[in-house]
Amino acid sequence: DDILKKHVDGYLTNVFRASAYEADAKAGRKVYKSDTPGFTGMMNEMKAVYKDHKGDQSYLTLAFTESMDLFFVALGINPDDYAAFCYKFPKFSAWCNKISANISFSWVVGGAKIIRNNDNDAKGSNNALVIEKCHFRESIGEEGCIEMCKTPVEEYFTHRMNAPIKVSPQPREQGLGCKFCYGNECSLKELEW
Repeated sequence: DDILKKHVDGYLTNVFRASAYEADAKAGRKVYKSDTPGFTGMMNEMKAVYKDHKGDQSYLTLAFTESMDLFFVALGINPDDYAAFCYKFPKFSAWCNKISANISFSWVVGGAKIIRNNDNDAKGSNNALVIEKCHFRESIGEEGCIEMCKTPVEEYFTHRMNAPIKVSPQPREQGLGCKFCYGNECSLKELEW
């Protein structure tokens, strides 16, 4: 099980890195490449991008959007078709996004679990995912978390993919966790720490 996870994580890291290289090259941006393999190499690249573009949210969001589109393509998913699916089936796609994120993005954020909300009054219950200690946030820092993850992820999935998402980093003094809430019916309760 750990061997399979290690290979899947390595594959997804390599696909994401290659997607970022291709997106930057196509857009005529500087291509950031590290000789270090895996997650550490990817984080070296992300830190270099952030160092050069800290505070330039439009650049960081555009680079993320273009990289994610190519990441979807590399995984055999047409981003436009996926956006149409999310638009047509918003509740089901929120569920699908939560499940797929839980399975496929441990390579960048670490372990996650689905929140089981027992409050019957909360709309969108069970549409949240909690990351107990985010590896990306730990590596990039607080501002980098907001500028290179929270804002681009919310922008990309909400506006490009028609799949609304809210990202709520845990207050730093409490830890390095993060909550992702999927769908239009996300409750404030699900985002609270």
